[in-house]
Amino acid sequence: MPSLFESDTIMPTRLDARRNCWKNRSSLEKILILAIVLAIIVVIILGVLLSNKSDLRRTESSCNTTACLIEAGNIMQYVDSETDPCDDFYQFACGNFMKRAHGDDSFRFMDRMASKHKRQVLEVYSEPIVANEPAMVKTAKKLFQSCMDENNLESENLKSIKRAIASVGGWPVLDGDRWNETKFDWLQATYRLRKLGYHHSAFLDLTVEPNRDTHVLKVELPDVFDYSSHNFDKLDFMVETALAFGATNRDKITAEMQLVHNFLIDLQLQTHNNYGSGNSTQYTVAKYQQKYGVVDWLQFLNNLTNPVLTVRKNDTVIFPPAPTMKNWIGLITNTPKRTQANFLIWTVIEKILPYLPDKYQNYNVIWKKPQTLQETCLERIHDKFLPNPIDIMCDRRYLPLQKKRKVEELVSNIQAEFLSSLAGKPEKLQNMVKTMRLAIGQPDDYFSDEIFKKVAVDMIGSGDNSFISLMAQAIRNQRSMLYAKVGQKGGLYDEWYQKALISFIAYNREKNVLYLSSVFTQDEVFSTMRPEYMNYGSLGTTVGHQLSLITQEFGQSENMKCVIRAMRDYRVNLDMPEVNNIVQFSVGSTLAYSAYEKHFKEDQNMLIGLNFTPKQLFWLATTSILCEPVNPYHKFGVNGTLISAKISGFVRHHPNFANDFMCKPGSKMSAAVKCDLV
Repeated sequence: MPSLFESDTIMPTRLDARRNCWKNRSSLEKILILAIVLAIIVVIILGVLLSNKSDLRRTESSCNTTACLIEAGNIMQYVDSETDPCDDFYQFACGNFMKRAHGDDSFRFMDRMASKHKRQVLEVYSEPIVANEPAMVKTAKKLFQSCMDENNLESENLKSIKRAIASVGGWPVLDGDRWNETKFDWLQATYRLRKLGYHHSAFLDLTVEPNRDTHVLKVELPDVFDYSSHNFDKLDFMVETALAFGATNRDKITAEMQLVHNFLIDLQLQTHNNYGSGNSTQYTVAKYQQKYGVVDWLQFLNNLTNPVLTVRKNDTVIFPPAPTMKNWIGLITNTPKRTQANFLIWTVIEKILPYLPDKYQNYNVIWKKPQTLQETCLERIHDKFLPNPIDIMCDRRYLPLQKKRKVEELVSNIQAEFLSSLAGKPEKLQNMVKTMRLAIGQPDDYFSDEIFKKVAVDMIGSGDNSFISLMAQAIRNQRSMLYAKVGQKGGLYDEWYQKALISFIAYNREKNVLYLSSVFTQDEVFSTMRPEYMNYGSLGTTVGHQLSLITQEFGQSENMKCVIRAMRDYRVNLDMPEVNNIVQFSVGSTLAYSAYEKHFKEDQNMLIGLNFTPKQLFWLATTSILCEPVNPYHKFGVNGTLISAKISGFVRHHPNFANDFMCKPGSKMSAAVKCDLV
């Protein structure tokens, strides 16, 4: 998981046995071990704080709630009190953290937030199905729970797969001489597979493409290149898979799958030869039918888009050039039906292998990360729903309305502060800041059950509750959601898609939207129970960091030159993205600091047991999410010089940082000439 300060690492060639033991543990095992260790540390710290509370000179200005005790304990786990904050603020703010992390990336803040969110999602998936839950929540839970049922996973899945194969004419390598080619037609088989939810794009694919602010259907030749097959013998893999599915005569299977393999190579050659034949073009269905009518295109389109879309002959669709299509269909129709059928079913099997037990897929897997069955099932199914109903339920639980409104208030305050700082700047820039939208948790109202209607476009139960069958229903629904976009305005990558891509927080310039994932509104980042200086330091600075991206197209060259000159003191060379990141964090911390000062003029309660002022705690909260584990194999060395320089790069230029920590003029964290980075 990348940090907010992205950097590359050089992996060691050899690790000691203890390090291997840790690395080979699954993510959930690591999470549980770390959670227990951290909980013990926090309990010890809280015990010390509470036992000595008589010596802490508790006053009315001290916050002694449970939330504040936890925050105080967390701060003590990070801060290296032996370091002078005016000499090296990064070491001061993160030194104790780096000692505890021992270079383990799983200690990184972003990794811990992602792991915590994963636990929350798995918790909801694993809960019993409740009668009054939305139907799509029940569907997602049922799919997950069927994946977890290892006892029936293999036997029930194989039955479902074989029923699906039989319904499209069977798999010749399994049926042998019983296979009847008169019952097979590749187009009809394609239609049937689409209806069942299995892979149906072996010969032709139908996608959706944005075009002039709307969406249109696009007929494409499928991608027939297997980019992983250089790691293993593809033909041998095909034969072994057929045997695993019940075929018995290895010699006959090898001969048949050799023909399939040859056909695949012919398709790849045909694809290569088509590169120079022109681009796909828009035609009405009727016009393309006149140019190349071997396929009934209206029937083809409607069989794939049903039930969410009805295509008519005068509708516009993007088609490949007619000569390309003629050569492609010619290759297919001139191939014996038995080979067509073997190839078609092979592509179906190949797509579902990742959902089957290891013995069906180990052949072409070089390395698999250790993970629990829960993690495997989550990986298999979570992206099959967009929006994901379990994500929605998690957001309701962990980002309730009251908290969401407080986050919106924080962002609004920083947005207003940003706009105020842009006086005299181009009107276009100011308007972008004014009109920026915020999407927290989900792009839509996730407290209304209406949101689940966006998920269920084509969910028709088959009565088969095996994992593969339920997965096929979800995949069919997902494809139908894509076809339902046809005729709608907006880019193909709509807000639901954008939300799925955002792990934490990101600004989208094209849509002028700030996406804030619920992963990044965990209590460690924002809590209604802790002082606001902590919230503005962590979440507020990061929000400001993203808002600063709005200004990029208007130029920051002088700011960057100033940062580059300032970084010479640290003897590090920064590329432009790194320099830009420093500028962005400088803007972010300045906006968050100003917004906090403006809306919370009276200093809030200090954290019990700590001698830090609220403004000092603002800076500690800002830095805590950027602390990096010290990796001895890191290309920048064990002292973390680069990340330290980056943190110093924005704090030492802030007009208030030196005053907040009472740094003397000339100290390292008080730049003699401060870069104006806002």
